[in-house]
Parts: sequence; C-alpha cells; structure tokens
Amino acid sequence: MDTDVLAFLGLGALALGSFGWGISQIWRETHGPQPQRVNRRILTAARASAADRELFPVGKNQKGLRWERLFRFQGAGAVALRHLLEQSGSSMSPSRFVFWSVASGSGGLLICAGLRLNLPVVVVASLVATLMPLGNVLRQRYQRTRLIETQLPEAFDLMVRAMQAGRSLSDAIRIVGNEGPIPIAKEFRATFDEINFGLAEETALTNLASRTKISDLRYFVVAVLIQREAGGNLADLLRAISALVRERIALRGVVRVMSAEGRLSAWILGLLPFVISVLISIINPGFFKVLWTDSIGLKMVSGALGLLVLGVAWMWAIIRIRV
Repeated sequence: MDTDVLAFLGLGALALGSFGWGISQIWRETHGPQPQRVNRRILTAARASAADRELFPVGKNQKGLRWERLFRFQGAGAVALRHLLEQSGSSMSPSRFVFWSVASGSGGLLICAGLRLNLPVVVVASLVATLMPLGNVLRQRYQRTRLIETQLPEAFDLMVRAMQAGRSLSDAIRIVGNEGPIPIAKEFRATFDEINFGLAEETALTNLASRTKISDLRYFVVAVLIQREAGGNLADLLRAISALVRERIALRGVVRVMSAEGRLSAWILGLLPFVISVLISIINPGFFKVLWTDSIGLKMVSGALGLLVLGVAWMWAIIRIRV
C-alpha cells in the first residue's frame, strides 16, 4: 500500500479517535452526577485552587480516581486553558474547546484529502485548522482586555463616588458589579461574590488581577493593598489611578496612530505573496505545480514561508510599542 494512503489512514484514525473522545467529554460534563456539577460551580465562584476544583464521589479507590482525573482533562495545561477561556469571556469548558479544535482539524484533513493534495500540504492545513479555535479565543481575549481597559476609569470613578458617600470598598465593588458596563461589571461582580463566600478582600482583589491579566488593574490592587498597610484616603488614590489610566489610554491612541503606516505595511507585505499566488494559480493553474511535486520546490516553499514568518515577526516587534 502507498505511504501516503497509510499516512492518511493514520491521520484519519487519530482524528476519529479524538473526535469520539471529545464527544465523550461533553457527554460526561452534561450528564455527570448532579452533586459534582453543583460543587464545581461553588468552588469556581469562590476561585478555589485548581487542585480542588474537581470533586469526586466518596468511596472510589485511588485507581478509579486517577483514571477519572485523567479522563476529565486535568493538569497544568487544563488549568491554563481554563484561565484563557475565562479571560476571553467564553463559556466553553476546556474539554469542549479541545473537541471543537479536533473537529476543525478533522474537517481540514478531510477536505484536503478529498482534494488529493500532497501529504505535507495536508499536515500543514490540518494544523492550521486545528489552531483556528485557539486563534479565535486569543482574538476574543484581546478584544475583551482592551474593552476592560477602556472601562476602568469609569469604574474607578464610580468607586470614588461610592466611597465618598460613605460606602466601604466591598460595597463600591458591588456597585461597580451591578451598575458598571459589561464586561468589567462581570469581573467586579465575581470579586464581590468571592468576598461573600468568605475570602478576604486582599485575596479577592489578587484573584481579580490574576484573572484579567491587565496591568492597570494590578496597579489598582497593589495600591489598595499598600493603602491597607500604610493608611490614607483610598478615594483620592483611586481618583489618581483613574487619571493615570486615562492618560495611558490617550497615549496608546497616539502611538497607534503614529504606527498605523508600519502596521499597514506589515499586513500588505505579509499577505501579498499569498494573494499573488492565488491569482497566478487562477490564471495559470499549472504554474506552481512544480513547487508541490518536486522535492527542491518543497524546500523552496518551506524556506520562503520560514523567511516570511521571520520578517513579519521582525516588523511586528518593531512597530509594537508598549505603553
């Protein structure tokens, strides 16, 4: 049997197996014992440690417990993926995300196999299709982070007005969670829920900073913790932080305008080879055939793609200015 056929069969079997594993994960999440789901929601709301987020029925032996933990997608990778999904505002679980990634990769594999492309092209296309859900989640996280950053000054001003009216810090956090704009209201509401569950305010604020990964929120948390130790007027401190955040947002807008030409050049130079290749393939379908059928052509394409990625990364590093 041909080597390409064996490779296609192996990839197809791996895709089908991963697809079935993803379906079983989703089924176990939606049809698991009710006490496990209730306990997991409570612990997630309280932001318990990752090791304690999964509870299992009492009476299982250690071997069954290990298999269930393995089957329920545990480990550092699952915790990092869960944090990434939380930061993007997605309601998907890590298992569901893995399922959609495998399904996307399997769809790309089947399409490329149906078009009878070469094995290297099929592998690259399948990897790209598998990474598409991850790229979508990263894009959602970036947009949500930028939106929260723009909403921070308004949230801080709301807290200042609440504390000037005699409210405590936890009440100010609750007011932002109830009256603030989405999505920052959701994060502050989760922080207030943690305080209601019994966590200390310092711990809840630290969880807020680690959950969002926004530098301005970290400044806010550090300022509050220092104020708790050294004393001072917290309302004036929040007013100063709000003004600082507004200045940073304005400066970031100026930098974005000044670097617009460089970013546009990077996009054009990065997409131009692919657009030209598609147009030439439409005009003369057999023009690029030698690049996919000859070993030297494959090496040339690999080298060109590598240099293209290096050049785009270099230009992106030049025009990316952190403020």
